Amino acid sequence: MQALPAFDPSLAISGDINVNAADAGCKVLLYNLSIYALELNFEDGQTAILHAGEANWWELNDPTPTLQWTQYSKLNVNPSGVAISQVTVTLYRQDETIEGTYPIFSSYQLLIGNTVNTIMGGSTTLQNDNNISGTQVYESQVSGSPGSNVIMQNQGLVEVLQWVGGVLTQIFKTDPGAASVVKLANSGLLTEVLGTLKVSGVAEFVSNILEDNSISLQWKDSGGIARTVLQVDGFNNTQIFGITGNDKVQFLKSDGTLQGFWDLINAILNITGVTQNATGDGGGTMSVVEILGGPLKIVLLKQNNYKQAGGAQMITLKNAFTFLAFIVNAGCGGISVASGGGPSNIGEMTWGTGTAGGTSATVTTLNTTAAGFSSGAFTQIGTQGGYVGPHTGISIFIGQ
Repeated sequence: MQALPAFDPSLAISGDINVNAADAGCKVLLYNLSIYALELNFEDGQTAILHAGEANWWELNDPTPTLQWTQYSKLNVNPSGVAISQVTVTLYRQDETIEGTYPIFSSYQLLIGNTVNTIMGGSTTLQNDNNISGTQVYESQVSGSPGSNVIMQNQGLVEVLQWVGGVLTQIFKTDPGAASVVKLANSGLLTEVLGTLKVSGVAEFVSNILEDNSISLQWKDSGGIARTVLQVDGFNNTQIFGITGNDKVQFLKSDGTLQGFWDLINAILNITGVTQNATGDGGGTMSVVEILGGPLKIVLLKQNNYKQAGGAQMITLKNAFTFLAFIVNAGCGGISVASGGGPSNIGEMTWGTGTAGGTSATVTTLNTTAAGFSSGAFTQIGTQGGYVGPHTGISIFIGQ
């Protein structure tokens, strides 16, 4: 067995194969890995056809120095899409056996991506199986384009590009294995969704959401009607909308608990506020609710059948008064303020009548039905204890 030089039948219309078979009875095996069918001319005047993709062998009846071939036909395939264009030649002696059953046809063009030219043609299937990841299945390029306009690979990569301002620009891409597996449009391009867009799972925004002025953000209400929820108007006002029939805007904590809401029908703001509770040694409860903070701070102290016969029971505020506060006590037992030590002074007021001005007396416990003001900042409110009986009432602290 002797391997002879291979040749490319696309480079010439015809040619000679230097067989150099000096003895009759030698055998020649040809593998035609090209898109050309070849007509073979033997020394004894016989002819044969070696089809494209075919492997076959012939016995040489006469001594054969050369075997002539001529292009017989060509497959309707773009040569640039074919993996190889080559005919291999192997010479066997008379006493050598060619193993295998011939003729056989290679299926390499079914397994390797090739360009198939069609004119208004069609196909019911397009199949490309068992190839390595990244094998190109489909590609198209418009005339004059510097690159591919559509690309499809077997692992799921799809790219669609178009001319935008004279530049070939990506407008859609799926990229399996990438951090972002689907990419829509490109920088500076608008992506429009016609109809309903449903997003399941958690949305992660890695860039700004940009809308034109007066374009509203909408949600469907419980009846399935789209309602405007948020927008910026033509005067650059940020606007939040309630839903018809309810008209409330809620404020929720990260765990979903309601912390407050705007009643837009009655223009009432309802704030839950931070609440801390204490139980008296004689029963009942005392609660402190911090309603509002900032330049104006409001705190509500409430006693419900509360009795503290023993020592002081003070509650430390989450947000302390940093200047002073006006205090109105309506029904609670004696009320005190402090900053971690003994009670601070309170100016208990006595209202004047007519043209007479009121007066104030310095106390450390504000009586059950009285008004007063703290002498300065404080961090705690509550009672110094010593209650004879239970009390039910509220005290309001307003200040800074």
